Amino acid sequence: MSRSVMRKTSGLLWVIISIIMLSMPQSTYSIHANDTAKGTDHIERTTTSMQKTEMKSEQPVLANNVSTESKRMTTISHKIIAKRTNQFMNKLVQEAGPNNKVKAYDSKNELIQSFQSISTTALAKEYVDFYYKEYNNGLYIIPTETPPWFNKEKEYQTKQLGNQHVMVIQENQSEMHGNYTIEIEFAYENDQWKMVSVNHK
Repeated sequence: MSRSVMRKTSGLLWVIISIIMLSMPQSTYSIHANDTAKGTDHIERTTTSMQKTEMKSEQPVLANNVSTESKRMTTISHKIIAKRTNQFMNKLVQEAGPNNKVKAYDSKNELIQSFQSISTTALAKEYVDFYYKEYNNGLYIIPTETPPWFNKEKEYQTKQLGNQHVMVIQENQSEMHGNYTIEIEFAYENDQWKMVSVNHK
């Protein structure tokens, strides 16, 4: 083989090797770039999917909280209002024997404690102190007229005072008291509605 042919062959081989070497990094980079792009896209889609899932899981919880709170604020019913006001008056007007001595209780404290499921202790004490006298030999009711009271047969309004507090307002009339307005505040305590205050106008 002549030197001229060897030079041409050597030059051709060098060109081929150079082309191969140049093409290899480009091909590798292209694969890595594609893999990186695909990986990033997958991460972004996964993150977005997780965020949507978290948002969906949070929404029912918030809705339930609002729903529960609304129910708590509107639980009191006409049945409860009528029941509590009737219980309070029946408890206040005790059966008495000779000389107006109370039969069922011997002291104011005993009578006040019997109001626990109906009203607060403060409200019960206010009325018991006004209508009863306590002596060494027992408890006596003071003969007087009963206070103007709630009439379950007549219309009334309810006003939300806050969370688990409601004011019942009724304009009423009786032969004994004439025209009057009674305002009764109820509070939800220990899983039950209780009377908190009573005002007459």
